[in-house]
Amino acid sequence: MRDIPDLKKDSKSRPCNIRMVTVRKTAAAGSSKPGFRTAPLWESSRAPALTAKLSRAGVEAAPRRFTPEFLNRLDGIVVFKALGNEELDRIIDIELELVQQRVQAALADKPFFMKVTDSARKFLLTEGIDLRYGARPLKRAIERQLVQPSA
Repeated sequence: MRDIPDLKKDSKSRPCNIRMVTVRKTAAAGSSKPGFRTAPLWESSRAPALTAKLSRAGVEAAPRRFTPEFLNRLDGIVVFKALGNEELDRIIDIELELVQQRVQAALADKPFFMKVTDSARKFLLTEGIDLRYGARPLKRAIERQLVQPSA
């Protein structure tokens, strides 16, 4: 087999064409700028001025965070919008449903239903949402604030 630039080998030495490959790297590059933590994320994330500021900060932070050699290999930089109320509500619903399923599986034949009040949901969002990391810490906050005290 000739060495063609677009033809590489996978981990099992099978030939692979990588001509149409897209590689994505995620980073919270611009999210740690001062002034972004002035309001709760779910109250201000859809404001156009903040969205534009976050987008500008993400693009401006890339050269400070990554080497020029790495940046020269990129075709583009995509800045994602901050999570809004709808997205956060869906995420917390999914995470709470997973907790419910886990407890139900542990109890086997006993019925279990969990109702979380709006104030508790807001508390979990306050504890588990960070502008820098998005909703990633939410699962740990639910575990720490809801599951462990109940165990």
